[in-house]
Amino acid sequence: MKWWSCSTILHRVRSGWIICLSLLLAACSRGPESVLHDYAERVARVVEQPLAEPASVALPTLALRELELPLAKADVGLLEFLRLNVCELGMAVGKKNSTLGKVAPPSQRMHMERDFLLLAPDCVAQLQDSRPELSNKLQQALQLKQSQRLQQWWNAWLTAKEWQQFISSAAAPLEMTGDEPAHLSRSLQALDYAIAQGQRWQQQDYVYNSSDMEFHQQQLLLGETLGKWLHAQALQTDVLNRVAQVLEQRYAEKPLCMTGQQTDKAKILFTVFQKFYLAQVQPYMSRSDQLGQQLLADLTALQSTLQQQNITVPKAYQQWLAQLQQRQQGFTRASQRHVYAWRTTLTECGFIPGQ
Repeated sequence: MKWWSCSTILHRVRSGWIICLSLLLAACSRGPESVLHDYAERVARVVEQPLAEPASVALPTLALRELELPLAKADVGLLEFLRLNVCELGMAVGKKNSTLGKVAPPSQRMHMERDFLLLAPDCVAQLQDSRPELSNKLQQALQLKQSQRLQQWWNAWLTAKEWQQFISSAAAPLEMTGDEPAHLSRSLQALDYAIAQGQRWQQQDYVYNSSDMEFHQQQLLLGETLGKWLHAQALQTDVLNRVAQVLEQRYAEKPLCMTGQQTDKAKILFTVFQKFYLAQVQPYMSRSDQLGQQLLADLTALQSTLQQQNITVPKAYQQWLAQLQQRQQGFTRASQRHVYAWRTTLTECGFIPGQ
């Protein structure tokens, strides 16, 4: 018999803990692709069925140029602007007509339109007696801008670079971490802000803080949340279908527990179910699915804001949103198929799913 000193034992214990800790840290740092692939491979090995190759699926894309709503021009000309020095509106008109104003990004253009909509009524009244012709021209411009207020709001959000990054199909998949990534709540808050702003503009309530709007748009850009969700959804849908397929094939050819007794392979499979599906994959699916439901609800609300005013939503957006909804339905079907395949196998072997 070999005897070890206390120092040797302590050294081995410490080494064991270091190895365990290293393995845990490595598992935490693995991306969702690795975790999902590992899960599928483990199930396939246990049931001794060939695992199908990952499906190649292109994520839906949406070009910003297809989202822009046309706007009729109602700018007050330079000569008229020079005659508006008696009104506070003159500065806003001058900014809009400047070189920088004409190349301003969508959000900045909306800020200038807001200033016009807020300042023009007082200027119209102020010019009514002294310059009735200019007052009338300004009133017509105001009416046109009021009629196009939601188109301006739509363009400010959905034709901006921030939106393009938010929906980018090149984004990495949603993170697989213990804590919820901060960008999820921030992106959803940004969408809520945009929707609430659009609803206020419906009621001709144009007041908002420019820096608040730009902060929320920046959160969309930094988070890339919708693109991450789409990527994660595609990965999960594919893996769920492939795992369900190998379970179905094994059950159809030769069930793991033909006599109803738990076999060694069945016990190993149940361990995979508990340690890999329930502990890793299922929480990730739940987070992704909940996020998808919230995103789809907000995207529908953005569309409804235009429809409530009988404004035609860009066809490209309608088709893109329909694609997202169909993909979410595909994920739900894959999840149901996956659950049924596991339930069939585990019931046959006398296990209770989730025990």
